[in-house]
Amino acid sequence: MTHVIHFMPFYDVPGKAAFSGAENHLFTLMAGQVKAGLQVELAMVVGLPGARLDQKAQELQAQGVKVTQIVYPYAGLGLKAKLLRPLIVRDLWRFMRTRRDAVFHIHPLTNSGALIVLAAWLCRHRAIVLSYHNNEPFLAQQPYKTGLQLMDKVAQRTLAISAAVRDHLVHAVGLDPARTEIVYYGVEIPQQQPDRTALRTRLGVKPDAFVAGLVGRLTEQKDIPTFLKALKQVPDITGLIIGGGELEGPLKAEAQALGLTNCIFAGPQPDGADLIGCLDVMVLPSRFEGLGLVLLEAMVRHTPIIGSMGGAIPEITEQGKLARLFPVGDVERLASALRDMQQNESTRQSLADMAFARAREKYTVDAMVAATSAFYKKAAVA
Repeated sequence: MTHVIHFMPFYDVPGKAAFSGAENHLFTLMAGQVKAGLQVELAMVVGLPGARLDQKAQELQAQGVKVTQIVYPYAGLGLKAKLLRPLIVRDLWRFMRTRRDAVFHIHPLTNSGALIVLAAWLCRHRAIVLSYHNNEPFLAQQPYKTGLQLMDKVAQRTLAISAAVRDHLVHAVGLDPARTEIVYYGVEIPQQQPDRTALRTRLGVKPDAFVAGLVGRLTEQKDIPTFLKALKQVPDITGLIIGGGELEGPLKAEAQALGLTNCIFAGPQPDGADLIGCLDVMVLPSRFEGLGLVLLEAMVRHTPIIGSMGGAIPEITEQGKLARLFPVGDVERLASALRDMQQNESTRQSLADMAFARAREKYTVDAMVAATSAFYKKAAVA
């Protein structure tokens, strides 16, 4: 039986979502691994403790995942905490040296990831896998580029969640192409359809409105201003924005400045994925995406998609076969796609049906778990 320990940084920042696409993907992966008979642990490398992390740890342990929180000696977001972060390497090393039989699967989402890899290197561990969940442009800039190249030399294998992420890591960052492979996310098919009317009532949306929704973090990456400007051109379409983040205030101010009366900010919701079921169409206008877990969440909920051509969105939607696509930042094309979707129910149904079938075929949890296990075997013999 394979023993795998996942390492991921966590911060419970007030006013922000504690878990986004990468974290939720990991939770799904671990549940699938437990089901497949693996011994699974999660080392939560905690930069800012909080009740939401404690609750998630309890939920995971109830599912069969052993959870250990390794908290920074000086936790927090201030300058002192950042300067003293390397002190956690000692605690990580002590934890790791008692688990030499395990595959270390490290998800270096933040600068904390480099410290986790450093601790594994100090342990001389020989089965290290890295996962990258996004293709942020800054990864190809210094000092991050050199940092990732050094981490690549420590790891036996590097996992990318899409071809877009792999291409970025290999061609822009300079990772070894022979040891960098793709394993796509997998998602569970919902067992029942949500009560569409009840969800809309809860969010303050009229039952008979045509709703175009966006679910995700309110960050620059998602290019939400383009969505707001497009909504200005289609005043009879209701825009629903589900999520929180550092741009929530500025985006609300921009919506007000645009004079939008057809836009609802629903804030962060713990069941954001299920809320996709109350939409007529889901919009993802991102400047770049490593994969876009929300795309898969929409696909398995029979919700048609309008997406930008940023990052992996064309890859996942098969160059527009499974969705309507528009150039990044193109307000006119997005508004046109919204109007087209509103006026053509048959188009919406056709896209939703094709996307659902593709998700059931390609983006399953079983396929993700099997591919990841094969990946571990390569790392163990490297």
